[in-house]
Amino acid sequence: TVDFLKYIYLCYSGIRDKNRREQMMKLGTSDCLTIEHHGELYPDRLIYMIKIEAEYSGWFSIMNKIISALIVAKNYGIIPVIDMGTNQLYCEPSMEAEGIPLFEYYFKQPSGIHLKEVRECCNVTYATYVQCLFFHRMFGNYDMYLQDSVGVREMASAIAKFIRLNVETEAYINKNIQAVLSGERILGVHARGTDFKAGFNKHAIYVTTDEYIEHVQYAVKRYGYDQIFLATDEEQIVESFRTAFGSSVAFHDVYRAKEDTNIGIHCSKCDREMHHYKLGLEVLLDMYSLTVCDALVACPSGVSFHAMLNKRAKGEKYEYMDIIDKGRYKSRQTSNIEIEKIHLRRGN
Repeated sequence: TVDFLKYIYLCYSGIRDKNRREQMMKLGTSDCLTIEHHGELYPDRLIYMIKIEAEYSGWFSIMNKIISALIVAKNYGIIPVIDMGTNQLYCEPSMEAEGIPLFEYYFKQPSGIHLKEVRECCNVTYATYVQCLFFHRMFGNYDMYLQDSVGVREMASAIAKFIRLNVETEAYINKNIQAVLSGERILGVHARGTDFKAGFNKHAIYVTTDEYIEHVQYAVKRYGYDQIFLATDEEQIVESFRTAFGSSVAFHDVYRAKEDTNIGIHCSKCDREMHHYKLGLEVLLDMYSLTVCDALVACPSGVSFHAMLNKRAKGEKYEYMDIIDKGRYKSRQTSNIEIEKIHLRRGN
């Protein structure tokens, strides 16, 4: 109790002070596991329940939290089960009605234990923010695109151990990759538009289409890539690339913004069938397609970062990687995620 009160005091009184933050981490709260007993199922296993309450976040923002918790599971040697909740942008009403958890739309549970079984398990502990923060600090800054850094290797190792596509998702992704990617040497490009143009606080500064094309032209000329795979959320960017590079540009037939907008695709509304489910499926398709490429040109984003992580999880690296990092916005601009939450609270 004394340690807990001390931890709370340090949180509130010195969160901006480096020495105080180090004191917080030394309290050892990351090693404290509270075990609950729900039933008699799997009495010889300790279930690590990873419950994500990331309302209205983009897909790979959610995955960052999941992978941080999976690192904890890997290092403790406990059995993870993932619950992404029911209040996410990717939740599909018809699938929710069938009782299919969001994570299981696309993936197998890491241990084969389904979410609905957890309430009957004998030994259950829950992932905490402090545990994930502890391992985040231990292994360094995961936001760096350093393919051989300790942090990247640790995240890639957790992905390799625990993240498995389900049969339907894997078949969909493999079929589309085989249909679209055919080059001998492929340059992957992730060009983020939409909400990156709005100047939201701490988001990467927007990279223009002309800047992407300039960097791609350099890579193609210097290294001789014969196909360009383009992952983007804007139709205008597709058309600009086709004008610049012609038939060497390949891309998937996925949902994109057709007009200039600063609303992210993950917050889009559309009357197409199973739109929310398809948003998650299509961003996974683009990301996994980028892992097949030999090289990468991209802005700092969840898609490009997880493409690098998943390529490392396969034991591979990009032979050439150009992350066009212009810094981060510093503003009080409210993100479209917050705007969406306001609209929902108002019943719009």
